[in-house]
Amino acid sequence: MNLYLLRHGQTDWNVAHRIIGRTDVELNELGITQAQNAREELKNLQFDICFSSPLKRAKMTADIVCEGRCPVVEDDLLKERAMGIKEGRIFDPTEPFIEHESIETDEHILWRAQEFINKMRESGYENVLVVSHSGLLKHIRHLIVHDANTPVDYNEWRPGNCECTKFEIS
Repeated sequence: MNLYLLRHGQTDWNVAHRIIGRTDVELNELGITQAQNAREELKNLQFDICFSSPLKRAKMTADIVCEGRCPVVEDDLLKERAMGIKEGRIFDPTEPFIEHESIETDEHILWRAQEFINKMRESGYENVLVVSHSGLLKHIRHLIVHDANTPVDYNEWRPGNCECTKFEIS
């Protein structure tokens, strides 16, 4: 199976370096243009289906990119990591990651990523487009590239807005 991972287009919160998490913000004008450009770049690929996070920024991107070429199906497994008390705050790379009951654990986001991969393996689809968020896509990629016992390196791969990466999974 060919799995195409596409991060959503830009939002105003991305520009402001705000931690978005599950806050449901829409694409900005550049984000819409990025999605239109991605549609053009991917126009020669035939997707059986597109799975999208139900959050607006991902769903808008999926709808623009697919534009009726294939069904777009929302899947809660593809939502961004819940960042709880950190949502809306300006991202500070020097600030240590804190454990808090409102923030989704690494274990849970890895579980969601694995559940989605398992669902795809059992689906019978050949070419699948996945439109989601940086945090969740990192975990899907991690499980494809590394074994489940390898710790996630959050700096290893960071997809840009509307960046598409292809993986072959069996």
